[in-house]
Amino acid sequence: MWMRIWRWVQMFREDLLVLFIAVRNPATSRSIKVLFLLAVGYLISPIDFIPDTIPVVGLMDDMVIVPALLYFIMRILPPGVRHDSEMKAQRLGRKLPYIFFALAVFLVTWMVFIFWVIYSLLMK
Repeated sequence: MWMRIWRWVQMFREDLLVLFIAVRNPATSRSIKVLFLLAVGYLISPIDFIPDTIPVVGLMDDMVIVPALLYFIMRILPPGVRHDSEMKAQRLGRKLPYIFFALAVFLVTWMVFIFWVIYSLLMK
């Protein structure tokens, strides 16, 4: 069972990368771009259909609505755009761990710098 869940998570991650690349493609229709932004916005937004303060059910709506919307977007994506995006995602997928590591180092460096500035200003 855990292997099925892990495969589903991997597939979701790959589809999300493909959609991110497809949204940046000029051949992608505006409606697909808007749907993708709505899905990502709903995932990030604190406003939900079911509030996250309700245990389990509050998180379940995020775990159902967003993947369903992304699956729908993948289905209506034009085949040419989807193929190009999948090829670019495969190339980028190999570099992704290094990109995330560099991003993490960059963010931690900035956070340390900001805390140091705040600490310096407060200690005067």
